[in-house]
Amino acid sequence: MPKYISVKVEPDDKIISIKLNKFNQKALDAVHYRLVWGANRIRNRMINLMRHTPKTGKKYRRGKKWHIASSPGNAPAVDRGQLIRSIVMDEGIDYVEVGVKSGAPYAAALEEGTSKAGRGRKTKILPRPFLKPSVAAEMPRIESRIYYDLNRLGL
Repeated sequence: MPKYISVKVEPDDKIISIKLNKFNQKALDAVHYRLVWGANRIRNRMINLMRHTPKTGKKYRRGKKWHIASSPGNAPAVDRGQLIRSIVMDEGIDYVEVGVKSGAPYAAALEEGTSKAGRGRKTKILPRPFLKPSVAAEMPRIESRIYYDLNRLGL
């Protein structure tokens, strides 16, 4: 079973938390819309980071094709596209929760890196983050849009 990397955009500010308690359906719909919008922005940024990462790492053969890896600290370079295809946005239907996840089995190893070698080889992976930079870049915009929508509704 693949491990998932997921991001949940949760209100951590007291002002938003207080306003969440006073929501009517119109406000809930507005926040849900912005969370879906924000999760899609995070997803798209993750994909763009991987597609446009500088390929400055090792060059090696994968079957008949050559692959140039990304260097540590940059987003992973696209090899066969499995990681990009596995990145999806998921939303709750009956509640306000939105997430971005990757179902590729090696996604967590690329994001965080690994500390141990596997199968008796020197296979330690240095971090190639793609999730955290995307979230850090998009969170201020998502929060400001939610604030704007709540203020527009008078909450």
